[in-house]
Amino acid sequence: MLRMNQIDRIKDLQHRGLGPQEIAGRLNLDRKTVAKYMKVEDFSGRSREKRPKESKLDPWKPKIDEWLEQDRIRTEIVQPLR
Repeated sequence: MLRMNQIDRIKDLQHRGLGPQEIAGRLNLDRKTVAKYMKVEDFSGRSREKRPKESKLDPWKPKIDEWLEQDRIRTEIVQPLR
């Protein structure tokens, strides 16, 4: 992670019209790192709100629930009364 003064310098050079390759050369940083910081606008430290990832099972969940319910019903019928 870069120090804030490095980020400020990247932003300053970016506003002057320099690209990531030129900025990286001047500041002795990796071009990809410079490009990453050039894209960021808000450095307040607040993380982005993460949305839950979709599960590969999501399309199948209704069918799985149906099978489980059928199994529950069968189990109730088959078990002898005590």
